[in-house]
Amino acid sequence: MGGGRQCHRVGGTSAGILSRDENSRPYFNWILGNPINNPYVSSMTATEKEALRAHVARWERAAPLLQQVRDEDIRAADTAQSMKIFSGSATWAVTHRPAVPTSGLVEQQRWFMKLRHGQ
Repeated sequence: MGGGRQCHRVGGTSAGILSRDENSRPYFNWILGNPINNPYVSSMTATEKEALRAHVARWERAAPLLQQVRDEDIRAADTAQSMKIFSGSATWAVTHRPAVPTSGLVEQQRWFMKLRHGQ
């Protein structure tokens, strides 16, 4: 399946990893924009802000390349073979693993209560 690389995007464009459209960077504008609206940025030094801007710029340059890798991986994927592999795993699990009576949520909540009360 394409060498195991994965890249998830958050938008509909080739640079969607970083923005919702090519003319707008809402997330990074929020980070780097008006520091009054962003307490994280307002507490940064000028050097830290510049480092953050450089980091954002690197991701902006990488986004189209990462999108190409993602698209190539999707095109190269053998969906039928993957379905055979995964269905085999599911079939094995159903026949060899007994069903558990709970999801574990109750036990998780017990642990949280113990941690909350310092036990």
